[in-house]
Amino acid sequence: MDLLLCNLISNRKHCPKKRGGRTLDQGIVVSKDGRCAVVLTKDGSFKSVKLKKTVNLSVGQRVLYDDLSLINMKRLMILFTISAMVVCLSLMMYLMMVKRMNTSEDTAAYVSIDAFPSLEISLNNKLNVIQTRSFNKEAEQLLNQMSDEDVSLKTFLPKLMSQMEKSNPVEKDPMFMVTTTLTHAASKSDVSKIRAHLLHTLETNRPKLVKLGYSDYQMRDASIEERKKAIGQHLSTGKYLFYLDALRNHHTITIDQVKNIPLQQLRSMGTPLEENQKDVQIKEKNDSSSFKLDQKYWMKYS
Repeated sequence: MDLLLCNLISNRKHCPKKRGGRTLDQGIVVSKDGRCAVVLTKDGSFKSVKLKKTVNLSVGQRVLYDDLSLINMKRLMILFTISAMVVCLSLMMYLMMVKRMNTSEDTAAYVSIDAFPSLEISLNNKLNVIQTRSFNKEAEQLLNQMSDEDVSLKTFLPKLMSQMEKSNPVEKDPMFMVTTTLTHAASKSDVSKIRAHLLHTLETNRPKLVKLGYSDYQMRDASIEERKKAIGQHLSTGKYLFYLDALRNHHTITIDQVKNIPLQQLRSMGTPLEENQKDVQIKEKNDSSSFKLDQKYWMKYS
């Protein structure tokens, strides 16, 4: 009787059975929207189910367990394991990248060099040149002739001077300007190391500078904000500082004019350097020359 009643109600070829203690009969369809259906169970409750793509049931028909679209737990675990591995690998790569950025590849200082070429080099805390930037065509030509490999500051400056000697333009600025901008990545030990190394490198190569026609060089410091404004105007930080000096000295001058004014002339338009800036002057040394260092960090040969 139960079997006959089942076939009449469900209009299916098979009726409720049990498999492994699990009732195959899920209930009767009372509403259906695509593959989603609401069924009335034996205990009189309603539950929502999702049917397989191949199952085509109508309202009033019986839903069996095999009709349901169930999550494959094995496949789900595989997907979860793969996802977890991807997340872990991504996290490890990110941490390695952050560690690398916070060590040797992080920029500790920007050094602007102005002569007839106008350029900038970026230094890491190991004093290696990790990036270069040109501000005029002369600098671009010189940098193109130099190797792109990372080199130390001690190696880079002599190479730059050698390329400058080969270029040897007819008209060149008689002044050699070095401007340093220290970043937040530079520690206290880095600050003293960078400044001392810059001075030592310039002094070591002083004969080359004199041979190139640069009777003096000047070292100045700039803030991160000053460098940011200079770069925004496609101007070297050194020239930008001289531009600020000229404005403070009540000169009417534009950024475009600054780009075309020789460094020596621009310097003369600014405020006296003795009041607020470092000044290093090079002169031909003889056997009786001596090195002096005063309280304002002036460095001169006399």
